[in-house]
Amino acid sequence: MNIVDTPGTNVILQRQQRLTEEFVPRADLLLFVISADRPLIESEVAFLRYTQQWKKKVVFVLNKSDLYRNSSELEEAMLFIKENTRKLLKTDDVILYPISARSALEAKLSASPDLGKDYTELPVSKSHLKISRFYDLEQFLYSFLDASTTTGMERIRLKLETPIAIAERLLSACETRQPICQAGSNLCNRTD
Repeated sequence: MNIVDTPGTNVILQRQQRLTEEFVPRADLLLFVISADRPLIESEVAFLRYTQQWKKKVVFVLNKSDLYRNSSELEEAMLFIKENTRKLLKTDDVILYPISARSALEAKLSASPDLGKDYTELPVSKSHLKISRFYDLEQFLYSFLDASTTTGMERIRLKLETPIAIAERLLSACETRQPICQAGSNLCNRTD
């Protein structure tokens, strides 16, 4: 497994944006991190539209969820993100994990003597890792990598669909250039 942390969508240098876009066709899963202080900015929406041509599974991670004052504010933000991404991606299957990376890191550091233990075995004082919801995200990722699970089988299906999506995109590009090809060469009309 390789995890690639790309520069993101709201970057100054265009080459950084292209770098991010180049990884999309090769990815099995897009972990799309949204900041709680500015969820779904224009560049993120544009990038999500771009990803749709590759038919990739997108899992949203709402980071800095500890900025919200209470659970009702968090739920309101999650509803906003889910509604907008449903429309944007034209799907009902929007997965969103609200996390606090800071809280998760603090919990992991405080649990360092207990490394190697399953989260369920951690003492109650260290259970705030579960509260940060980072645990739920990790469990999803483990399940996604395990081919014997439903989400693992979905990963394999998505991996096999990638070449098909690329071929469809190339065919579509050729179809729009067909008149040019016909005028210049008979190669575009060959069926063998």
